[in-house]
Amino acid sequence: MAKNELIKRLNDKQSVIGIVGLGYVGLPLMLRYQEVGYRVLGLDIDQTKVDRLNKGETYIAHIRPRPSKRPGPAGLRRPPTSPGRASLTL
Repeated sequence: MAKNELIKRLNDKQSVIGIVGLGYVGLPLMLRYQEVGYRVLGLDIDQTKVDRLNKGETYIAHIRPRPSKRPGPAGLRRPPTSPGRASLTL
């Protein structure tokens, strides 16, 4: 992919952002990208974290679930395949 094409895809929010590790850095980063309209894929090796996030729960005290009409990971809106949404996997 050429530099200009990548920049265009990022500016148009057509790219999928992948976040590896959903701890104290990865989870807030994933949530912020999702808030501004990117599709986000969060990856973590801890099945418990993934399960809790997929239930709409948060495991980090200072991160509160965000209000949403469609419950999902840590208050993220569903479905994860929609633009600007997040999905989580192990």
